[in-house]
Amino acid sequence: MSIDLFKSKSKLIGHQELTEKESQYFRPDLPMRFGRTQKVNWNSFDSHGIDYLKSEFANRIINADKIVLVPFGRKGGYSKGVIIESRSDLTEFEIILRAKEIQESINDQVSTGVGLYRLGFEKGLPRYSIGEYLDRAGIMKK
Repeated sequence: MSIDLFKSKSKLIGHQELTEKESQYFRPDLPMRFGRTQKVNWNSFDSHGIDYLKSEFANRIINADKIVLVPFGRKGGYSKGVIIESRSDLTEFEIILRAKEIQESINDQVSTGVGLYRLGFEKGLPRYSIGEYLDRAGIMKK
């Protein structure tokens, strides 16, 4: 479809702010991605890697005490999501450590870095894919 044809046939839909209930459900305040680094991979955190992760991510707080983490399988598809929770807001470091446990149990292949990416929501909870340094959608090049 040409741009001119698209413009002539299209109608602008008004923009509405999210309601309080929608904001509580969809959580636009949460990051789209976090915990990205090439210095470790999901299958080999040594003591140096854990020290690095702690220094880099322990003070970064995600404004949620419960989220769903979705690991990727050996063939690249997503596996069933796992709910993780804390008594207070989760730190990126806590989430990365839990994601490592989950990802290792599903896929023993070495990853190229680590990262977590927003997938939306599941059962009313924020949902993140366990990924590598670069996102699986191919949007991020570096």
